[in-house]
Amino acid sequence: MKKHCFLGMAMGVLLFPNVLQAGTVGIVNADTLNVRNTPDYQGKVIGKVFQGQALEVVAHDSKNNGWYKVNLSTGTPAYVKQEYLTLQNITGTVIEEGLNVRSYPSTKQSTIMGKLSTGTQIQILYRVGLFYKMQWNDMTGFVYADYVDVPLKTYVPTQDIGAVKDLLSVSPTPETTLVDGAMADSLLGNNASQPVQLFPVGTTDLNGKQPIDESLGEAIAGYGMQFLGNPYVYGGNDLLTGVDCSGFTQQVLRAFNIDIPRTSKAQSLVGTTVSLNELQKGDLLFYGTSLDNISHVGIYVGEGQMVHASTPATGIIVSSIQGSSQLPLQVIKRITF
Repeated sequence: MKKHCFLGMAMGVLLFPNVLQAGTVGIVNADTLNVRNTPDYQGKVIGKVFQGQALEVVAHDSKNNGWYKVNLSTGTPAYVKQEYLTLQNITGTVIEEGLNVRSYPSTKQSTIMGKLSTGTQIQILYRVGLFYKMQWNDMTGFVYADYVDVPLKTYVPTQDIGAVKDLLSVSPTPETTLVDGAMADSLLGNNASQPVQLFPVGTTDLNGKQPIDESLGEAIAGYGMQFLGNPYVYGGNDLLTGVDCSGFTQQVLRAFNIDIPRTSKAQSLVGTTVSLNELQKGDLLFYGTSLDNISHVGIYVGEGQMVHASTPATGIIVSSIQGSSQLPLQVIKRITF
């Protein structure tokens, strides 16, 4: 197996080869890396990952004999040899003053647990829909992803929204405090200079700024766009290592706890039919020679564009809904919203 150094580490990444913690990912530093079902070379190869790909690292201890236990993007546990992963702790920088930290990834169903100032660096644990789950010092919560600059955002693990609970139901309420820049530097190990304000649970947004509440369709479209450039693999079901067109739509919707059939034909039979002039973000567009012969599907992302797993040559791309497929558009379906 030919190894390569992983170059171009971005700002906001902490390396910690001996300590694993929440939000740890491993970047594959080999051309092609086998993942196995046990921590040894006798284990069955259950998949392959490629150079630059990120894996969620679950554990590394003496009983694994130099192997990391990882989670594939499908949630399947697997093992990879330690030297073929570069461990990283993904961080982001707040770019919006008074950024709300919420108890749940929604602007309508959450409580504001505190606020973060511009320039604050936070650890990114995973993404769910339009939000990051983050940790700062002893505080954990959800922040609107568009208000955080994450250089390695394509490597952030994702989580199904159906598996996420309101933090106030499982963790204690943080105390009200005001942390100055010097203390922030000490706690975060960075050169932040802006104060970080944490207000009591239930505090309203004092400066009137909060993220616009997005519809489910917009969240689905935004989530699908995270996987641009990833491979097309016929029959594939992994948004990172490869999917075909219907595998892409099925896996994107599954992240929102929405189950649809596996094939484009079967998917075209569920949901509510909408017309072209009713088209909204998150709607599914189906192409084929007829309604009885559907062979391609994509997700509408607005402005006449859709995101889809197109061909083995192009992978996951955005293109016009007119001409995205050599076949004509046959039907548009809205699944649950």
